[in-house]
Amino acid sequence: MILPHEAEAVQKVVAEAFGDPAGVRDPAALREALARPFATQNGIPVYPTHFAKVSALFQSLLEKRPFAGANRRTALVIAALLLEQKGYRLKATAGQLKPLLVGMELGFTTWHRVSAWIKAHTERVTRPRGGSSHREGVGAGG
Repeated sequence: MILPHEAEAVQKVVAEAFGDPAGVRDPAALREALARPFATQNGIPVYPTHFAKVSALFQSLLEKRPFAGANRRTALVIAALLLEQKGYRLKATAGQLKPLLVGMELGFTTWHRVSAWIKAHTERVTRPRGGSSHREGVGAGG
């Protein structure tokens, strides 16, 4: 999904854009957050779908706060980038995002709910031969 140096590069761009401190505060917490989507129990993935994996990572980055600053924004940007890798675009307003982010940071929101929220707030993006993109339904697939 994403390597530590890639997450750090995203955080640096986000932090600089908003005047927040750049860098990793807790490298172990970052590694743990990045590994969580690949957890298994008895050889079975705990997070079997791409939405579930993105949700687990998003939640872990918010709870562990591994960066020196811009943890919320960085977690959101990383989640959006990972969704785009699979052809989805996150589509939510700040007002829709804030309760989710706060609930996740405080540990009140499970990854199941985060995954359902993400599915409800994404749209499938396809790229026709002409190179432009168009919308093809909301929250399809997984």
